[in-house]
Amino acid sequence: MQAIDSNVLNDVISLKTTKGIEFMHPAEILYFGIENRNVNIFLKDGSKGITLHSLKELEILLESFHFYRCHAKHLINLTHIKRYTHKTGEVELLHSKTAKVAFDRKIKFKQLICRILPTPPPTP
Repeated sequence: MQAIDSNVLNDVISLKTTKGIEFMHPAEILYFGIENRNVNIFLKDGSKGITLHSLKELEILLESFHFYRCHAKHLINLTHIKRYTHKTGEVELLHSKTAKVAFDRKIKFKQLICRILPTPPPTP
């Protein structure tokens, strides 16, 4: 039997869902959102599920994977942002999914996304 590469395990998280314990790569998750008291998982492939974790638990678990709690109802993957509109405070993700950025979290959010962006090349 071949040993499991520890780097593979470092990129996989386990989440309690309504289907059982599921193992997934954080990069495959677009965001988590609360709807009707359920915490939904929205995945990169367009599918959706329900997790039994609170957003607070997920926020702590996924902080090192570039997730940010932009609103009381949304925990987003910063690597899947397509657009941020400051006037409306909305973030557009893949598949035209949107999430609100709370007014009191806008400054920190802009600092985070600006830090992730590559620096422009020097002008000659």
